[in-house]
Amino acid sequence: MMQSKRIDPLLKRAQEKEDTVARDLAERQRTLDTHLSRLDELRRYAEEYANAQMAATSPAQLLNRRAFLDRLDSAVSQQSQTVDSNREKVEAERARQGHPFRAGCAFPPPAVPARDNWRQAVRAPACHGWPAAGARARLP
Repeated sequence: MMQSKRIDPLLKRAQEKEDTVARDLAERQRTLDTHLSRLDELRRYAEEYANAQMAATSPAQLLNRRAFLDRLDSAVSQQSQTVDSNREKVEAERARQGHPFRAGCAFPPPAVPARDNWRQAVRAPACHGWPAAGARARLP
């Protein structure tokens, strides 16, 4: 009972830190999703514009169209770089946390109190080739 009173503030602080890190990661993931959505919309628009037929075209209109298509290509390229940069930030944050969870994994991190994490982690299935926490390596 006495040890529980001593450990509870530490567990509470650890849980608060874990929650803060999870919120930061979630925000980075939302930012990445937003940039991916913008990239998809931009690519779709560029493709539609490139495939659209112009009725009467003068040389000036053709030059304007070509210049606009070049700007669209540049925008798609820049947005792709932004997405790649954000993806690297999300992966770096996950790696910094030492978290085995990866995008597309069917098993997100458990949302349980800090004192129960070890129990949940031992029961958690492996994710993307990472063994479940608590799993022992097989010796030859």
